[in-house]
Amino acid sequence: MKDASALASFRAALAAGKETLWIFSDKEPWFREKCAEELRLFAVGDDEPNTLTLDGDGLTPEALSDAVDSPPLFAGRKFIRVRSFHASSLPEEDAGLYKEIFSDLPEYAVVLLELAEAPSRRGKSAPGDEKKAGGKSLLDFLRKKGSYFDFETPSAPEMTRLLLREAGEAGRSFAPGAAERLVALSTGSDTQSVMSEAKKLFSLPSSEITPEDVESLVTLSPDAAAYLISSAVFDGDLASALTQYRRQLKKGANVYALSSMLLSEVKRVYAVKLGAAAGVPNEELASSLSISDRRLYVLKKIVSRIDVTRLRRAAFLAAENEYLMRSSSQDAEALTEMLLIKLAVLVGRTRPGGPV
Repeated sequence: MKDASALASFRAALAAGKETLWIFSDKEPWFREKCAEELRLFAVGDDEPNTLTLDGDGLTPEALSDAVDSPPLFAGRKFIRVRSFHASSLPEEDAGLYKEIFSDLPEYAVVLLELAEAPSRRGKSAPGDEKKAGGKSLLDFLRKKGSYFDFETPSAPEMTRLLLREAGEAGRSFAPGAAERLVALSTGSDTQSVMSEAKKLFSLPSSEITPEDVESLVTLSPDAAAYLISSAVFDGDLASALTQYRRQLKKGANVYALSSMLLSEVKRVYAVKLGAAAGVPNEELASSLSISDRRLYVLKKIVSRIDVTRLRRAAFLAAENEYLMRSSSQDAEALTEMLLIKLAVLVGRTRPGGPV
Protein backbone atom coordinates (compact mmCIF):
# COMPACT_ATOMS: atom_id res chain seq x y z
CA MET A 1 0.00 0.00 0.00
CA LYS A 2 1.62 3.26 -1.11
CA ASP A 3 1.57 7.05 -0.91
CA ALA A 4 -0.85 9.07 1.12
CA SER A 5 -3.50 6.45 0.27
CA ALA A 6 -1.63 4.14 2.65
CA LEU A 7 -2.67 6.44 5.49
CA ALA A 8 -6.33 6.05 4.55
CA SER A 9 -5.89 2.29 4.15
CA PHE A 10 -4.19 2.07 7.53
CA ARG A 11 -7.02 3.95 9.21
CA ALA A 12 -9.59 1.75 7.52
CA ALA A 13 -7.80 -1.36 8.81
CA LEU A 14 -7.52 0.22 12.24
CA ALA A 15 -11.25 0.97 12.31
CA ALA A 16 -11.95 -2.68 11.51
CA GLY A 17 -9.93 -3.57 14.61
CA LYS A 18 -9.17 -7.15 13.60
CA GLU A 19 -5.38 -7.14 13.12
CA THR A 20 -2.90 -8.01 15.87
CA LEU A 21 0.26 -7.86 13.73
CA TRP A 22 1.20 -4.65 11.93
CA ILE A 23 4.28 -4.05 9.79
CA PHE A 24 5.56 -0.65 8.64
CA SER A 25 8.30 -0.12 6.04
CA ASP A 26 11.45 1.85 6.78
CA LYS A 27 10.41 4.76 4.57
CA GLU A 28 8.67 8.04 5.37
CA PRO A 29 9.26 8.46 9.14
CA TRP A 30 6.51 11.09 9.41
CA PHE A 31 3.81 8.64 8.32
CA ARG A 32 5.39 5.86 10.34
CA GLU A 33 5.39 7.86 13.57
CA LYS A 34 1.91 9.22 13.01
CA CYS A 35 0.43 5.79 12.38
CA ALA A 36 2.38 4.17 15.22
CA GLU A 37 0.89 6.68 17.65
CA GLU A 38 -2.62 6.13 16.30
CA LEU A 39 -2.14 2.39 16.63
CA ARG A 40 -0.92 2.74 20.21
CA LEU A 41 -3.88 4.90 21.18
CA PHE A 42 -6.24 2.41 19.55
CA ALA A 43 -4.65 -0.53 21.38
CA VAL A 44 -4.06 0.80 24.89
CA GLY A 45 -4.79 4.53 24.99
CA ASP A 46 -2.57 6.24 27.54
CA ASP A 47 -1.99 3.03 29.48
CA GLU A 48 1.83 3.26 29.79
CA PRO A 49 2.35 0.03 31.82
CA ASN A 50 0.93 -1.92 28.89
CA THR A 51 3.04 -0.14 26.29
CA LEU A 52 6.37 -1.78 25.52
CA THR A 53 9.03 -0.61 23.05
CA LEU A 54 11.79 -3.01 22.00
CA ASP A 55 15.00 -2.33 20.08
CA GLY A 56 15.16 -4.53 17.01
CA ASP A 57 18.97 -4.33 16.86
CA GLY A 58 19.43 -6.41 20.00
CA LEU A 59 16.17 -8.34 19.87
CA THR A 60 16.07 -12.14 20.12
CA PRO A 61 13.13 -14.47 19.47
CA GLU A 62 13.19 -15.42 23.15
CA ALA A 63 12.90 -11.77 24.26
CA LEU A 64 9.99 -11.11 21.93
CA SER A 65 8.29 -14.33 23.01
CA ASP A 66 8.55 -13.30 26.67
CA ALA A 67 7.08 -9.87 25.86
CA VAL A 68 4.19 -11.38 23.92
CA ASP A 69 3.38 -14.13 26.42
CA SER A 70 3.30 -11.76 29.38
CA PRO A 71 -0.39 -10.75 29.78
CA PRO A 72 -1.43 -7.09 30.16
CA LEU A 73 -1.66 -5.53 33.61
CA PHE A 74 -5.29 -4.96 34.61
CA ALA A 75 -6.29 -4.27 31.00
CA GLY A 76 -7.63 -6.04 27.95
CA ARG A 77 -4.67 -5.43 25.64
CA LYS A 78 -0.98 -4.55 25.46
CA PHE A 79 0.96 -2.78 22.72
CA ILE A 80 4.42 -4.00 21.69
CA ARG A 81 6.40 -1.83 19.32
CA VAL A 82 9.62 -3.20 17.78
CA ARG A 83 11.82 -0.51 16.26
CA SER A 84 14.38 -1.19 13.53
CA PHE A 85 13.57 -4.88 13.03
CA HIS A 86 16.22 -6.43 10.74
CA ALA A 87 14.06 -9.16 9.25
CA SER A 88 16.03 -9.60 6.02
CA SER A 89 19.33 -10.37 7.77
CA LEU A 90 18.09 -13.14 10.06
CA PRO A 91 19.44 -16.68 9.86
CA GLU A 92 17.04 -19.52 9.11
CA GLU A 93 16.73 -20.69 12.71
CA ASP A 94 15.76 -17.29 14.14
CA ALA A 95 13.40 -16.63 11.22
CA GLY A 96 11.63 -19.87 11.98
CA LEU A 97 11.24 -18.96 15.65
CA TYR A 98 9.79 -15.55 14.78
CA LYS A 99 7.31 -17.20 12.41
CA GLU A 100 6.11 -19.39 15.27
CA ILE A 101 5.62 -16.35 17.50
CA PHE A 102 3.74 -14.33 14.89
CA SER A 103 1.62 -17.30 13.88
CA ASP A 104 0.14 -17.61 17.35
CA LEU A 105 -0.19 -14.13 18.81
CA PRO A 106 -2.59 -13.96 21.78
CA GLU A 107 -5.69 -11.84 21.29
CA TYR A 108 -4.53 -9.31 23.86
CA ALA A 109 -1.25 -8.52 22.03
CA VAL A 110 -1.02 -5.80 19.37
CA VAL A 111 2.44 -5.97 17.79
CA LEU A 112 4.00 -3.36 15.52
CA LEU A 113 7.17 -4.24 13.59
CA GLU A 114 9.06 -1.34 12.03
CA LEU A 115 11.36 -2.78 9.40
CA ALA A 116 14.95 -1.54 9.35
CA GLU A 117 15.11 -1.96 5.58
CA ALA A 118 12.66 -2.46 2.76
CA PRO A 119 12.53 -5.90 1.14
CA SER A 120 13.41 -4.34 -2.23
CA ARG A 121 16.68 -2.94 -0.81
CA ARG A 122 18.24 -6.28 -0.04
CA GLY A 123 20.17 -6.20 -3.32
CA LYS A 124 22.30 -9.02 -4.61
CA SER A 125 23.53 -11.84 -2.42
CA ALA A 126 26.88 -11.37 -0.79
CA PRO A 127 29.31 -13.94 0.62
CA GLY A 128 27.81 -15.43 3.77
CA ASP A 129 24.23 -14.54 2.86
CA GLU A 130 23.38 -18.19 2.53
CA LYS A 131 23.51 -18.34 6.35
CA LYS A 132 20.76 -15.71 6.50
CA ALA A 133 18.43 -17.21 3.92
CA GLY A 134 15.59 -17.18 6.45
CA GLY A 135 15.26 -13.40 6.14
CA LYS A 136 13.47 -13.43 2.79
CA SER A 137 11.06 -16.15 3.82
CA LEU A 138 10.26 -14.23 7.02
CA LEU A 139 9.58 -11.02 5.07
CA ASP A 140 7.27 -12.90 2.72
CA PHE A 141 5.54 -14.46 5.73
CA LEU A 142 5.08 -11.09 7.46
CA ARG A 143 3.51 -9.49 4.40
CA LYS A 144 0.97 -12.29 4.18
CA LYS A 145 0.33 -12.75 7.89
CA GLY A 146 0.21 -9.14 9.08
CA SER A 147 -1.11 -5.83 7.86
CA TYR A 148 1.78 -4.31 5.89
CA PHE A 149 2.08 -0.62 4.98
CA ASP A 150 4.74 0.81 2.69
CA PHE A 151 4.55 4.57 3.17
CA GLU A 152 5.90 6.41 0.12
CA THR A 153 6.49 10.14 -0.26
CA PRO A 154 3.22 11.65 -1.54
CA SER A 155 2.97 13.28 -4.95
CA ALA A 156 2.84 17.07 -5.07
CA PRO A 157 -1.01 17.23 -5.12
CA GLU A 158 -1.23 14.68 -2.29
CA MET A 159 1.35 16.59 -0.25
CA THR A 160 -0.62 19.80 -0.76
CA ARG A 161 -3.83 18.17 0.48
CA LEU A 162 -1.95 16.74 3.45
CA LEU A 163 -0.60 20.20 4.33
CA LEU A 164 -4.08 21.70 4.16
CA ARG A 165 -5.39 19.05 6.57
CA GLU A 166 -2.49 19.53 8.96
CA ALA A 167 -2.96 23.29 8.88
CA GLY A 168 -6.64 22.85 9.73
CA GLU A 169 -5.78 20.63 12.69
CA ALA A 170 -3.33 23.29 13.87
CA GLY A 171 -5.98 26.02 13.62
CA ARG A 172 -4.32 27.61 10.59
CA SER A 173 -5.21 27.98 6.93
CA PHE A 174 -3.23 28.55 3.73
CA ALA A 175 -3.98 31.46 1.46
CA PRO A 176 -4.51 30.44 -2.20
CA GLY A 177 -1.26 29.17 -3.66
CA ALA A 178 0.66 29.15 -0.36
CA ALA A 179 0.52 25.41 0.24
CA GLU A 180 1.42 24.68 -3.40
CA ARG A 181 4.38 27.05 -3.07
CA LEU A 182 5.59 25.27 0.05
CA VAL A 183 5.45 21.94 -1.77
CA ALA A 184 7.30 23.40 -4.78
CA LEU A 185 10.05 24.76 -2.56
CA SER A 186 10.38 21.37 -0.86
CA THR A 187 10.87 19.31 -4.02
CA GLY A 188 12.88 16.18 -3.26
CA SER A 189 12.14 16.25 0.47
CA ASP A 190 10.35 13.55 2.43
CA THR A 191 7.17 14.31 4.36
CA GLN A 192 9.08 14.76 7.63
CA SER A 193 11.12 17.61 6.14
CA VAL A 194 8.08 19.28 4.58
CA MET A 195 6.16 19.12 7.85
CA SER A 196 9.13 20.54 9.74
CA GLU A 197 9.01 23.54 7.45
CA ALA A 198 5.24 23.74 7.89
CA LYS A 199 5.66 23.91 11.68
CA LYS A 200 7.57 27.17 11.23
CA LEU A 201 4.55 28.57 9.42
CA PHE A 202 2.06 27.19 11.95
CA SER A 203 3.91 29.11 14.69
CA LEU A 204 3.13 32.47 13.09
CA PRO A 205 0.63 34.66 14.98
CA SER A 206 -1.61 35.08 11.93
CA SER A 207 -4.19 32.35 11.32
CA GLU A 208 -3.71 32.53 7.54
CA ILE A 209 -0.37 31.61 5.96
CA THR A 210 0.47 33.63 2.86
CA PRO A 211 2.84 32.92 -0.04
CA GLU A 212 5.03 35.71 1.34
CA ASP A 213 5.28 33.83 4.67
CA VAL A 214 6.39 30.73 2.78
CA GLU A 215 9.04 32.62 0.83
CA SER A 216 10.49 34.28 3.94
CA LEU A 217 10.52 31.28 6.29
CA VAL A 218 10.89 28.09 4.27
CA THR A 219 14.34 26.67 3.62
CA LEU A 220 14.44 24.88 0.30
CA SER A 221 15.67 21.32 0.02
CA PRO A 222 19.01 21.19 -1.84
CA ASP A 223 17.18 19.50 -4.72
CA ALA A 224 14.54 22.24 -4.99
CA ALA A 225 17.08 25.04 -4.53
CA ALA A 226 19.33 23.61 -7.23
CA TYR A 227 16.34 23.29 -9.55
CA LEU A 228 15.32 26.95 -9.12
CA ILE A 229 18.89 28.24 -9.34
CA SER A 230 19.80 26.16 -12.40
CA SER A 231 16.52 27.10 -14.11
CA ALA A 232 17.41 30.76 -13.67
CA VAL A 233 20.93 30.12 -14.98
CA PHE A 234 19.70 28.36 -18.13
CA ASP A 235 17.14 31.12 -18.63
CA GLY A 236 19.95 33.67 -18.55
CA ASP A 237 18.58 35.32 -15.41
CA LEU A 238 21.82 35.58 -13.46
CA ALA A 239 20.41 38.10 -10.98
CA SER A 240 17.64 35.69 -9.98
CA ALA A 241 20.08 32.77 -9.73
CA LEU A 242 22.40 34.71 -7.44
CA THR A 243 19.50 36.01 -5.36
CA GLN A 244 18.12 32.49 -4.84
CA TYR A 245 21.59 31.18 -4.03
CA ARG A 246 22.38 33.90 -1.46
CA ARG A 247 18.91 33.58 0.08
CA GLN A 248 19.44 29.88 0.70
CA LEU A 249 22.84 30.48 2.28
CA LYS A 250 21.31 33.14 4.52
CA LYS A 251 18.71 30.60 5.65
CA GLY A 252 21.42 28.13 6.58
CA ALA A 253 21.56 25.91 3.51
CA ASN A 254 24.69 23.79 3.13
CA VAL A 255 26.82 25.12 0.28
CA TYR A 256 28.33 21.68 -0.38
CA ALA A 257 24.89 20.13 -0.76
CA LEU A 258 23.83 22.95 -3.11
CA SER A 259 26.95 22.53 -5.21
CA SER A 260 26.42 18.76 -5.48
CA MET A 261 22.82 19.21 -6.58
CA LEU A 262 23.87 21.85 -9.13
CA LEU A 263 26.35 19.38 -10.56
CA SER A 264 23.58 16.78 -10.76
CA GLU A 265 21.30 19.25 -12.56
CA VAL A 266 23.94 20.18 -15.14
CA LYS A 267 24.82 16.52 -15.72
CA ARG A 268 21.12 15.74 -16.15
CA VAL A 269 20.75 18.44 -18.81
CA TYR A 270 23.84 17.14 -20.58
CA ALA A 271 22.43 13.59 -20.46
CA VAL A 272 19.15 14.78 -21.98
CA LYS A 273 21.10 16.37 -24.84
CA LEU A 274 23.01 13.16 -25.51
CA GLY A 275 19.93 10.97 -25.13
CA ALA A 276 17.84 13.11 -27.46
CA ALA A 277 20.61 13.11 -30.05
CA ALA A 278 20.84 9.31 -29.82
CA GLY A 279 17.09 8.93 -30.32
CA VAL A 280 16.39 7.44 -26.88
CA PRO A 281 12.59 7.26 -26.37
CA ASN A 282 11.19 9.86 -23.97
CA GLU A 283 9.79 7.28 -21.57
CA GLU A 284 13.12 5.45 -21.33
CA LEU A 285 15.07 8.69 -20.95
CA ALA A 286 12.81 10.03 -18.21
CA SER A 287 12.96 6.74 -16.35
CA SER A 288 16.76 6.46 -16.52
CA LEU A 289 17.16 10.04 -15.24
CA SER A 290 14.43 9.66 -12.58
CA ILE A 291 12.50 12.71 -13.79
CA SER A 292 8.90 13.30 -14.80
CA ASP A 293 7.72 13.59 -18.40
CA ARG A 294 6.97 17.26 -17.77
CA ARG A 295 10.49 17.89 -16.48
CA LEU A 296 11.94 16.09 -19.50
CA TYR A 297 9.87 18.31 -21.80
CA VAL A 298 11.31 21.42 -20.14
CA LEU A 299 14.87 20.11 -20.32
CA LYS A 300 14.49 19.23 -23.99
CA LYS A 301 13.44 22.80 -24.73
CA ILE A 302 16.54 24.02 -22.90
CA VAL A 303 19.00 21.74 -24.69
CA SER A 304 17.47 22.45 -28.10
CA ARG A 305 19.20 25.85 -28.11
CA ILE A 306 22.53 24.80 -26.54
CA ASP A 307 25.16 22.83 -28.45
CA VAL A 308 26.69 19.75 -26.91
CA THR A 309 30.14 21.33 -26.61
CA ARG A 310 28.89 24.05 -24.28
CA LEU A 311 26.92 21.57 -22.19
CA ARG A 312 29.98 19.36 -21.88
CA ARG A 313 31.97 22.40 -20.75
CA ALA A 314 29.24 23.29 -18.23
CA ALA A 315 29.40 19.80 -16.73
CA PHE A 316 33.18 20.07 -16.49
CA LEU A 317 32.96 23.44 -14.71
CA ALA A 318 30.44 22.09 -12.18
CA ALA A 319 32.59 19.04 -11.51
CA GLU A 320 35.69 21.21 -11.19
CA ASN A 321 33.87 23.36 -8.62
CA GLU A 322 33.13 20.25 -6.56
CA TYR A 323 36.79 19.27 -6.64
CA LEU A 324 38.06 22.74 -5.68
CA MET A 325 35.60 23.05 -2.80
CA ARG A 326 36.83 19.82 -1.25
CA SER A 327 40.53 19.97 -2.07
CA SER A 328 41.51 23.63 -1.65
CA SER A 329 41.30 26.33 0.99
CA GLN A 330 39.28 28.64 -1.25
CA ASP A 331 35.96 29.99 0.01
CA ALA A 332 33.28 27.45 -0.95
CA GLU A 333 30.48 30.01 -1.15
CA ALA A 334 32.49 32.33 -3.39
CA LEU A 335 33.55 29.43 -5.61
CA THR A 336 29.96 28.35 -6.20
CA GLU A 337 28.84 31.92 -6.84
CA MET A 338 31.55 32.24 -9.48
CA LEU A 339 30.37 28.93 -10.97
CA LEU A 340 26.87 30.39 -11.40
CA ILE A 341 28.30 33.38 -13.23
CA LYS A 342 30.35 31.18 -15.56
CA LEU A 343 27.40 28.90 -16.28
CA ALA A 344 25.05 31.80 -16.99
CA VAL A 345 27.55 33.23 -19.50
CA LEU A 346 28.13 29.82 -21.06
CA VAL A 347 24.64 28.35 -21.36
CA GLY A 348 22.23 31.16 -20.44
CA ARG A 349 19.53 32.20 -22.89
CA THR A 350 20.43 35.24 -25.02
CA ARG A 351 18.10 38.09 -24.17
CA PRO A 352 16.83 40.88 -26.48
CA GLY A 353 19.25 43.33 -24.94
CA GLY A 354 22.21 41.14 -25.76
CA PRO A 355 24.07 38.27 -24.11
CA VAL A 356 23.89 37.63 -20.37
